[in-house]
Amino acid sequence: MNRRLIVALHDVAPPYEVQIRAQLAALTAAGIDRVVLKVVPNWHGRFPLTEAPSLLDVLRRHQAAGSQIVLHGYQHRLAGSLRGGGLTRVRGELFAREAAEFMSLDRHHAQRATELGLEMLSRAGLGRPDTFCPPGWLITSDATSGVRAAGVRRMVTMFGSTNLVRDRRRWIPAIGYMGVGGAHELGIRSLNALVDSTVPFSSTLTIYFHPGGLTLGRTERRLVERAERMVNAGWRPATYEESDA
Repeated sequence: MNRRLIVALHDVAPPYEVQIRAQLAALTAAGIDRVVLKVVPNWHGRFPLTEAPSLLDVLRRHQAAGSQIVLHGYQHRLAGSLRGGGLTRVRGELFAREAAEFMSLDRHHAQRATELGLEMLSRAGLGRPDTFCPPGWLITSDATSGVRAAGVRRMVTMFGSTNLVRDRRRWIPAIGYMGVGGAHELGIRSLNALVDSTVPFSSTLTIYFHPGGLTLGRTERRLVERAERMVNAGWRPATYEESDA
């Protein structure tokens, strides 16, 4: 079986350059030579990527080596009241409310934010990615329409990806690290254990990271070690572009 391992780094933005560099260095040493970099173009409206040349050097180098750049929102912060309803609204309230940028935008503003993000990545020399991941994996159906209208072809969800052109969804189990500590992190560990039971039946797995401390913590190190064991067992580092092929 051709088994693929997607290693994704979230919240790639200037305030977390030290943490991102540490994670990339550890993954490279573990044999993970291709990753998915989920880039926030203008973190909280105060840290434009175009003004972070040293981080851009890192991103361009990894992109040239085969890593995938994914647009990860525009500012990665709530832009107003939460929209939507049902379980999506509950997830937004409980899971990552302050980061739920695309749960607070209507179709028009979601399209505009996506276009601004793509334009900034292009000006930064990273091209115009065709893949988008909403902050916190949280987005309404209305905002999804706006993202699609901006020309995005693929949207990453917590457990998979959606081809926005063909309206085709693919399940991809995911385990990872949120970097928030406390009860939230304990909940993610429990979810990781549950998802782990599905891995033997899947051809693709995502391991995700969020910025942590200035050096890798225990959970991050364990995930890097897990990725290394998988690569040594024959899993191939991959991107969402390949998983959708």
